[in-house]
Amino acid sequence: MPSIEKIEGLVRAVEELPDPSARASALELVQALMDFHGEALDRLMEIVAAQGESGHSIFHKFSGDELVSTLLLVYGLHPLPPKTRVYEATRFVQIQKQATDNKDINPDFLRVVRGCDLCSIELGPDHPHLVEPATRRLVCACQACAILFSSAAETKYRRVPSSVRYLPDFHLTDAQWEGLMIPINMAFFFQSSAAGKVIVLYPSPAGATESLLDFESWQEIVAGNPVLQEMEADTEALLVNRVQGAADHFIVPIDECYRLVGLIRTKWKGLAGGTEVWEAINSFFTELRRRAKGVAEIAHA
Repeated sequence: MPSIEKIEGLVRAVEELPDPSARASALELVQALMDFHGEALDRLMEIVAAQGESGHSIFHKFSGDELVSTLLLVYGLHPLPPKTRVYEATRFVQIQKQATDNKDINPDFLRVVRGCDLCSIELGPDHPHLVEPATRRLVCACQACAILFSSAAETKYRRVPSSVRYLPDFHLTDAQWEGLMIPINMAFFFQSSAAGKVIVLYPSPAGATESLLDFESWQEIVAGNPVLQEMEADTEALLVNRVQGAADHFIVPIDECYRLVGLIRTKWKGLAGGTEVWEAINSFFTELRRRAKGVAEIAHA
């Protein structure tokens, strides 16, 4: 839908504004409009419900319209109960399973499709993510659902941005790193709004492992790197890679950190990890540099 794509582009532009004050004001305006629309939709649903049998017919049409259904679901106003929505979302997968013995079926049809965690619509391989600050849980979303959330609003979910920033002038001494007492030379740091503090996690063969963070050591690093104050809580993280002599520092979307965690957890072999995992880690950071803002400036310096 062109209108949704346009809104998505504008939201991304707002999230990438260099002025933190302007960015915060713009996102606050978006949230105020969402609240206003939510109240109006709630009132609309009350009016329809008061129409008796004809109102139920309208509700049925609402649930059958993809755009209207998605909008109502995001605002918690969907007329169908969750069990019914789950049933309808899984019908296609059940048909796929029943058809596996039919050789006339196109193999592409038998592919299990990932659905939006909010409205169950089919998703492509590249889709937005939302994070639930209270649980740190990432959810997959379609464009229509994702554009209704910002990365800073006080809502159940926050939208994970897509931009990657490389920090070529980041200042972190060996002594400062050692003062953080992180057992390996790779970690990511993010501000948790639910915990009210900075959380540090490092990837391991067992998954993301939390390390206790010395507050004074972290504050010293922030003082030397004011860019860290621009990170969005819950949705962005400082990713540090000092493995094998590297000195890479990025501000990345939080889902990229968990992608790295998953990569290490699934590919690690034996005590040292094995060649495959280290090649995958190198490829991961090479891709980040390719995507990152700040790398081009170094190349042309």
